[in-house]
Amino acid sequence: MSDYPNSIPGFTSQTKGLIGTSAFINDVTDELLAGFLEFGTLPKGRFADVKTRLDSIHRLGPRNLIINGGFYFGQRGTSFVNPANNDYTLDRWRFNKSGTTPPTVTVSQVSTGSGFALRYDITVAGSGTPITEARQFVENPPDSALNGRTISFFARVKASVAGKVRLFLNNGAGTSFSTFHTGGGAYEDLRIEGIVHSTGDPFMGLTINPADFTGIIDMADVMLVIGDKVEGYTPLPADLELARCQRYYEKSYNVNVNPGTATAMIEYIGSPAAAGTNLVRLATKFKVSKRAVPTINFYDSAGISGVVTRDNNGTETNGQAVVAGTVGLNGFAFNVTPAAAATAIGWHWTANAEF
Repeated sequence: MSDYPNSIPGFTSQTKGLIGTSAFINDVTDELLAGFLEFGTLPKGRFADVKTRLDSIHRLGPRNLIINGGFYFGQRGTSFVNPANNDYTLDRWRFNKSGTTPPTVTVSQVSTGSGFALRYDITVAGSGTPITEARQFVENPPDSALNGRTISFFARVKASVAGKVRLFLNNGAGTSFSTFHTGGGAYEDLRIEGIVHSTGDPFMGLTINPADFTGIIDMADVMLVIGDKVEGYTPLPADLELARCQRYYEKSYNVNVNPGTATAMIEYIGSPAAAGTNLVRLATKFKVSKRAVPTINFYDSAGISGVVTRDNNGTETNGQAVVAGTVGLNGFAFNVTPAAAATAIGWHWTANAEF
């Protein structure tokens, strides 16, 4: 047995802590094939194309470039009645509508039995070329590593009207579309490919055009991968998917509590101060570093936006003014000058770094 190695060989192509580079995969594949040949055999059956399949795998960021493609997280809420154009709904998904009279839509998270879907319930039809869309912008890495790469976009879509519901993909230079849903009332697999252009971050999603009808459209299991093949949807562990969402939007509330809900303070700091005295320069650290410097919004314990809660020996008073200070990618600081004597300040907050 001395002729056989008792350890795994190292490769210069391996990145410390990672095994996913294309060069490393090629090296490992070559070693496997060399071993097969040494024993006078080659992979058979379902493993016969191992080299081709491994060569086609690209490791550029997460396998699924869409975030919250399973619609598990709705930090802002899980139901939105007639949101405004460009409002965000479930995490990372932006609502768009247009037309002479845009359609009235309720956007919500619904169960599919095995997961969740994003539902667009058109309750009032639009007119004058009405359109409504669910969009997600995909952040191109700092080195523009997506530029020139083929990307494939996939989703399962359910609709009961033909010729009006399909996927779209904007590659930074123009927009292309999938085939239309047939309107049969069941989930259908829709997909589209494109090559990322160098002029901006790509975005894609579901488009309903014209939205001149009333009815329900569901979208589930959304995938965006590098390459020309999309495999079945595979969810990430919940903690990782939530962290990806929090790069763009984070809050102090529990994940299932909507911002603006009347609830006890999560962030609290005590420091006695008289009325009109700068209490303290307060600071909060984000769980996840942000895509860009975020917009911060404060809430008091009653859920009122733009203010915080003042406490004086256990007696809380809401509506205390707050002045935002330094905001960075990893946290923020702010000042409070209490309107009356205070022994502590409490606050909730949201940080929005979306596109």
